[in-house]
Amino acid sequence: MVLNQGCSRDNRPDLNQINSLMMADDLTRIPLFQKCVSGNVSDKISFRNTIMDYMPLIRSQFDELRYVVADSAFCTSGIANEAARHGVWFVTRIPDRSGEAAECIAQAHPEMLSHVDPDDPSSPMAMWSGKGMIGSQEVLELVVRNEKLESRKRSSVEKKARKEREDLESRLGKLRTRPCKCKADAEKCVAELQDRLRLCRITGVEYEEVRGYPRRGRHKEGDPGIVKAVKVTAAVEIDTGAVEEQVNK
Repeated sequence: MVLNQGCSRDNRPDLNQINSLMMADDLTRIPLFQKCVSGNVSDKISFRNTIMDYMPLIRSQFDELRYVVADSAFCTSGIANEAARHGVWFVTRIPDRSGEAAECIAQAHPEMLSHVDPDDPSSPMAMWSGKGMIGSQEVLELVVRNEKLESRKRSSVEKKARKEREDLESRLGKLRTRPCKCKADAEKCVAELQDRLRLCRITGVEYEEVRGYPRRGRHKEGDPGIVKAVKVTAAVEIDTGAVEEQVNK
């Protein structure tokens, strides 16, 4: 395999990108399979290719292997279909943005949840949500509310909110330093920014007309001139209600 530089999640595009894909036994943590894959290829593709190319070899050496447990990158139509083709049962997490996940969450009322381990009152709360489809494969869906992960989730959502605020402040700054030609254009730009809002809100929007004259020279007293541009001034703040809703969801 050739190591290539690419887009790094650590903002280090100058470094070579590589991932180590490993499958380990759940109880002993002993590795069963390992392969280096390109760091510039999506995990979804790497997982699918592993199932397609190596699962028969893995199954031949570990004939008692029944379940594969993986994160949400495993949860795609192509991977689910390949896993079924090779007789592999899998446990994974449906991505939050999936319609399947949204339907499950909508059903999960607090009074319907019970402990995953009835003998352990500190275990996460959960409920079965029935059957769903991943690709052409029918799956059983379980909603789990793990309050122990709330602080981690809150940190992640708050980080996204700060990033969204910084992006909005930058875009609003450009609407002031590079004014629009007219108020209609300025309002359209603000509306487009409003549509991008997820965890923030825009407040105190003001439109300031920049006036000038079509010709040089002395102008008549009281002549207001013409509107040559419109500046936008506004503030951005994090929507704490939206943050709480995202954390709870």
